[in-house]
Amino acid sequence: AAPSVQRVLDACLFEPGPWRSPSVDPALIPKAAPAPDADRRLDGALSTPLGLLVSELRHAPAELLASVDRLLGLALDLDTGKFDLAEKAPAGPAVLFALRLAVRVEGMALAALRHAQWCATAAAAAREGGGGEGGAFPPKKGSRWE
Repeated sequence: AAPSVQRVLDACLFEPGPWRSPSVDPALIPKAAPAPDADRRLDGALSTPLGLLVSELRHAPAELLASVDRLLGLALDLDTGKFDLAEKAPAGPAVLFALRLAVRVEGMALAALRHAQWCATAAAAAREGGGGEGGAFPPKKGSRWE
């Protein structure tokens, strides 16, 4: 539960990273890793439109969520049943950090799910030729998204 390790993990998960406009041509994104020298010079080639955590939740959610669940489980195993911030009993800060991390990741996962549902509804409404409730974000009061 070292504060420096907590800051590194927070920075890795919640820093947005370089932003890429959704209008960037997908053909400009490198197809292999490591990228050839010509692709490395592209500004924003390894960026995401919604941030690194949302990108991971979209493309590899099982691994990410399993890791957060394991971290939370390991932190809870340290719990002695008594909260103590003393140096000799670091379980309290470790449990609180793991819990806060899990809740923040869950919030991002739920936001990503709601966005995907909204996109699917908007696409279906566009195919049907009507606006429907898929066009408004956030959803209107009384819609099925509440």
